[in-house]
Amino acid sequence: MMHEGLISYLRTLSVVCLLALTACPVTVPPPTARVHENPDSISPDALSNIAPEQVFSSFAPHFADFNGDGNLDLLIGSKQGGTGFSVELGDGKGHWHDQPGPPSYLQPHDIAVGDVNRDGNKEVLIGGEGLQKGLQVWSLDKQGVWHLYSYVETDGIYRGVALQDVNGDGWLDVIAAGMKSKEYSGGVRIWLNNRKGGWLQSVGLANEGNYTGLAVADLNGDGHPDIVASALDGLGTLRTRISRYTQVGGVQVWMGDGKGHCALRMLPVDGGCESVSVADVNEDGRPDIAAGLYLNGIRLWLSDGENGWNKQEVTTTGTWGSIRFDDVDGSGLKELIAASRDGAGLGVWRWGTSGLFGGGSGERVGGLLPEHGVYFGMDVGDIFADGQMQVAVARADGGVEVWSKRLPEALPEGQGAQPEPRGKHVDLYDVSENTVFKTVDGVTEYRIGPGDLVNITMWQGDRPTVYKLLVQADGTISLPYFDGAKIDGMTAPEADAYLTKELARYLRHPRVDVLVIKQGSKSVKVFGAGAGAAQNPSGGTYYLTGRETLVDLMSRLGSPAKDADFTRVRLVRNGKTTVLNVQRAIRQGDMSQNAVLDDGDTVDIPSLDESTRYVYVLGEVVKPRRLPYNGELTILDAVSACEGFTANAYYPDIRLVRTNRETPVVYAIAMDRLLKQGDVSQNMVLEDKDIIIIPADPITNWNRFVDKMLPTISKLSSGIYSTNFLRSQLKNTTNANVIVNTGG
Repeated sequence: MMHEGLISYLRTLSVVCLLALTACPVTVPPPTARVHENPDSISPDALSNIAPEQVFSSFAPHFADFNGDGNLDLLIGSKQGGTGFSVELGDGKGHWHDQPGPPSYLQPHDIAVGDVNRDGNKEVLIGGEGLQKGLQVWSLDKQGVWHLYSYVETDGIYRGVALQDVNGDGWLDVIAAGMKSKEYSGGVRIWLNNRKGGWLQSVGLANEGNYTGLAVADLNGDGHPDIVASALDGLGTLRTRISRYTQVGGVQVWMGDGKGHCALRMLPVDGGCESVSVADVNEDGRPDIAAGLYLNGIRLWLSDGENGWNKQEVTTTGTWGSIRFDDVDGSGLKELIAASRDGAGLGVWRWGTSGLFGGGSGERVGGLLPEHGVYFGMDVGDIFADGQMQVAVARADGGVEVWSKRLPEALPEGQGAQPEPRGKHVDLYDVSENTVFKTVDGVTEYRIGPGDLVNITMWQGDRPTVYKLLVQADGTISLPYFDGAKIDGMTAPEADAYLTKELARYLRHPRVDVLVIKQGSKSVKVFGAGAGAAQNPSGGTYYLTGRETLVDLMSRLGSPAKDADFTRVRLVRNGKTTVLNVQRAIRQGDMSQNAVLDDGDTVDIPSLDESTRYVYVLGEVVKPRRLPYNGELTILDAVSACEGFTANAYYPDIRLVRTNRETPVVYAIAMDRLLKQGDVSQNMVLEDKDIIIIPADPITNWNRFVDKMLPTISKLSSGIYSTNFLRSQLKNTTNANVIVNTGG
């Protein structure tokens, strides 16, 4: 019989298909361009996606030579708690080899790489948000184990990070740009390296504000690093001491003196800045500055060589995030590449002979990169070391793309040309032996140890004599003729052969059988609110009987607690924590998430309450609700969990409200592209506290619509906090915040 959840999911799809075929015109701002309105064939100049296979979604890709082999590697920050980031090691030929990352619950929005302790190895600085906040520096030892080198800052939400020697002492310092919230002040700050594995107390360049991007370069040629940051708000006018007003905001520049002191300069713009980038655009030897604006296009400041800049408008429309400059198509001309936050894909403008991008007309170069879709983090690097650059970007759905004119070289048959990760990448499932067992001729045998109870049968002819013995703390047992026989670490057949050989010194043709009747030497400890069955709700100690996996252990635990979160099971071994999705192993047979247990392991099974992951589904679904979830949840999954759309649902005007910034971001979801054209980017992966809204009519007045929904909000919210949260987030949102997700 078909599972009820699958039936609900199919019912949802059928209703969506029917409504999509009969839908009225969309009332949210139309996409910049829809796929079915652009049937042109692919340009012969189009770049190809050569990204590595990805196992989690990301905000931030970053190029760096992490392992020092001369080839660029790709660091990918993870949106998934417990995985931090991964390092895709490059071989210079377009191939990748995965170096698993650290068990961090900080979800990186930006990454920087550098040798912070001057030991010759690279460390990784990450800043972002998630279950953990602040700034972390991670190091990788020669055995391939990640260590938290330092927690630079334990609080704050950071969008931009950099490693740079600010005070000229030869040690890399930390610079970070943060976002303002109820808990955190945001701003731009510097942490000087104390040369002892830590950091001095931070110095605030800007003590508060919403700063979305960061760049560090020597802007005035004095040999000292200068700091550039983009501000999302704080725009308008500033009253001076003589009661005059001057325009401020947008891009802020701190000119450094090499001693840790900075002088502030302003580059005013007519909108909040989403990003900033520094590069010598016109190749005059002087760094220039570009900023992507919210709803107002892209601005460029060309250095005049006299501590001033000449401002240009690259384009005056659209919301543009990350910006980079380089020659990505081999034309010999430098391009400006920008990531669209409102569905216009990856914009490309070429620096022309007239000294302007797009000839001064603001026209984009078409046919190189995707021209539709919402993108976030971006970086540019030369992975083939041939002078032609590649573009790495993170889509709104978390997928990472690497766009290249050149394709990877073919590997010789039978030859693996991929670089090896530092240390050995250990497969936690494909294990043939450990301290608990070993495999002999395809059969797993338990290793005997102190605390085990064994039966030793000694035969005289056809008469057996059985000795039931406890293996002592020193790993020995005592028998007639043989006192202190050490069998610690042996399997039963090995102990049999050993005792037979030793007893042959005293007996003619001895015959011995060894059988372990009770295991008591190898154990794992299980903790967590969701760990055990009703009779053992807090977990405990479990003795291993041979080759056992996490799934085997879950079976032994019995019926799990209702709130157990098997998608984030933490396995602690030798001081290293690995987060595994055991639910995927159980339901999908993904054995990479099913670790073989070893003696001394600790297993922590968290509860759903610890995750505090919820989404709100409001409006025209059968059962509007606050929906708890673990693992990944998409929009259709959430609608299906609410038993599908009602007959009154107005399908074209569905909204997804993302509440992870001071002003919520609203996505207009084009479900028709998912169903008609297979555009899976419309079925976005949800994040904690996302709000899905399915109206009965076009949303023409947002506040009136929210007021109409308040009775439903009060019913489905558990307590005053949830009600106030929904009300404040929705009231703080207007049609002006809408981003149309046009896919990739």
